[in-house]
Parts: sequence; C-alpha cells; structure tokens
Amino acid sequence: MNQSKADESMMISGIVTPPVAMEAKKTGQTVPQLSIIKAVPDVAFVPEATILALIAIKLTRKWHSRISHPFLKENDTPS
Repeated sequence: MNQSKADESMMISGIVTPPVAMEAKKTGQTVPQLSIIKAVPDVAFVPEATILALIAIKLTRKWHSRISHPFLKENDTPS
C-alpha cells in the first residue's frame, strides 16, 4: 500500500470532519470548561480539525502497517 496516496478512509474523513468540527465547536462553547474555544474563529478551527483528522488517519495507517508486517522495511511491500 502506498501511504502517500489518498484512499477511501482519507476521503471520507475529509468530507465528514468539517461538519463534525462545527458541531463540536458549537457544543464546546456551551461547556464552561471549554469556553475558551469561543476565541478561535470558525475559519481557523475547521481546517485545523480537518488537517488533524487526516494526520491521525495517516499515522494510524502507518502504525497499523508496522504492526501487521513487523519485519518489513519501509520500502518493502507485503506479498
């Protein structure tokens, strides 16, 4: 698997994350402990949340491939 290419999980996350980030921010504004989130504008919060979600997916895939094939080097592909 080529990890530099986008796959279905990254596409779905890229589509689903922005509305989820908006709802999370809206919900976080009502919680007193997270009231600081009001200071972050939506224009900055949503792209940051989307990028963080995509990074998390990429790291999870990389971690999973190392667990699945512990003896392969990074450039080798499983047969």
